[in-house]
Amino acid sequence: MFQRTATISLRRFLNLPDVLRLAQTYTDVPVRLVTVTESTSVPEQIRIFNQFDVLITSHGSHLANGIFTTFPALKAVIEVNAWTFDSVFYGNFNHWLGYADYVM
Repeated sequence: MFQRTATISLRRFLNLPDVLRLAQTYTDVPVRLVTVTESTSVPEQIRIFNQFDVLITSHGSHLANGIFTTFPALKAVIEVNAWTFDSVFYGNFNHWLGYADYVM
């Protein structure tokens, strides 16, 4: 689980403990919550975006960190968003970075 903190326009899960518990029911691998702020160094952000197999996060500009991901075809991003969002950005992001995607 990835969540930004300490920003003006914070997008976050209001039911974060419930989401973490639900995600954990699908795997035996421990589900971890990672956060970044504007003070998180670029090398640390790169490290974070290369440590996940499946990333669950809210829609937002923090996903631009995906450009640092090596072997994106081996990773999955579950982006939770409202029913109205910019599908052009989403489509371009997945197409050019090579993430496999499913829209549910």
